[in-house]
Amino acid sequence: MDLDNLRKTDAIIRTVYHIDPSTLSDKEYGKLVADYAFVKRFESEINKVNFQSALVDVINQLFPDKTNTF
Repeated sequence: MDLDNLRKTDAIIRTVYHIDPSTLSDKEYGKLVADYAFVKRFESEINKVNFQSALVDVINQLFPDKTNTF
């Protein structure tokens, strides 16, 4: 990991977990980074589903034909 990415990852740990990254072991640091990545992927999937659902609602409102199968 280059210094810029390390600095950004440290900022995430400080902001999200309220932990000084310099107090963590490499294993603890890696676990928090992996947990954060998991949460962000999960949030992204939820946002995708919500967006798709909202888009279907808009399409159904624009084209209220009862044969829509979206």
